[in-house]
Amino acid sequence: MSEPPRSESPSPYDLFLIPPPPPLSPEDGLWLLRVACETLQRHFQGLGSEDPAHRPGPVGQPASVFVSVYSSGSLRGCLGALEPSEPIWRSVQRMVLAAASVDPRFEPIQASETGTLSVEITVLGPRTDLPRTTPEDTLRAIRIGEHGLSVRAEGRSGLLLPQVGSRWGWDARRFLEETCKKAGLPGDAWLLIETEVRAFQGIKFHGDVGPSGLAGESSQLV
Repeated sequence: MSEPPRSESPSPYDLFLIPPPPPLSPEDGLWLLRVACETLQRHFQGLGSEDPAHRPGPVGQPASVFVSVYSSGSLRGCLGALEPSEPIWRSVQRMVLAAASVDPRFEPIQASETGTLSVEITVLGPRTDLPRTTPEDTLRAIRIGEHGLSVRAEGRSGLLLPQVGSRWGWDARRFLEETCKKAGLPGDAWLLIETEVRAFQGIKFHGDVGPSGLAGESSQLV
């Protein structure tokens, strides 16, 4: 009697799962965008931030948050709160102000730009270690357009959001290399076992800032 065929063990990339971001609804995203827009408007008026009316649900949970501010479609600031230690809405307030005023790569945004601005909020799920059994397994575990990446080594760290890889048309290797470079590391630093390499998912909300508030919005799981 012949033995039944042996099933091959699944590769690490086949088993690689990443926890999703918080279950924010489109309505939650619209509310967060309004918080960001109102925070910017108060900033341009020389006023401090004001806590919004309470909203139940996941917006009150802690999570990692990145906020990007664009003027006429060009990036004018992008900063994030990576360690989830406060409610999402509070991180949105802090990060939209920081992106607009203290991102060292850009000049502070001026009130005269208000009508040209748009805001992108990306709320991240937990970061998860990528498979490191072989470089091929690491590369095959990455899904461009769905996964963001972070690296850490030698006291340096870098992170690129999920939408960056698809925006530039990178493959997995290029995405890893660019994340390493973002950290100030050599592009091939991800190959070193001592380099921490993680992936994550996120949900993105985008809104245009009009003279009197939010002018339009969209959401997308990335």
